[in-house]
Amino acid sequence: MSAKIYAQRMLNPFHGVVNVVESQGADAVSRDGVTWNLYVHGDRESVTENGQQYQVQTPDIRFGTWTDAEGLSRAPVRSVGDYDSIELRGLQLLDGIKRNTAKLPFPLADRWELWLLGAASRLPIALIGSAVGCRALRKPRCQCSGFLLSSTSPSHRGG
Repeated sequence: MSAKIYAQRMLNPFHGVVNVVESQGADAVSRDGVTWNLYVHGDRESVTENGQQYQVQTPDIRFGTWTDAEGLSRAPVRSVGDYDSIELRGLQLLDGIKRNTAKLPFPLADRWELWLLGAASRLPIALIGSAVGCRALRKPRCQCSGFLLSSTSPSHRGG
């Protein structure tokens, strides 16, 4: 099974790049290319309540941590209905990591960017966010307005 590999910036404020390996139903992330945290995605399940059918997203499950030197350290898995499916997806992901670590650092894939623009110039001032796909990039929920400090502000008055 093939794995998708890429890197993505961690922004706002910038604090590095994370390398990502994705396989079907799972992904792993590493900040240093040595220690990998593996996650199996939760499934969508149909739930019927009071005659109504709902789709419920179950949370992702932490599968474990892997390094080449120490191997896989499994995370405890609790209350799982389909343990075999989680095991299969986690081990396929681990195989994808092992096959791709020689390609590190992975190419940046977060090409969709959200920029703060100057009010008058409409030119970029600061990179607020980035995403691998445009659907993952969310508009901020606030509207910002800037201000200038003048020489009469309390922090600039002479003593």
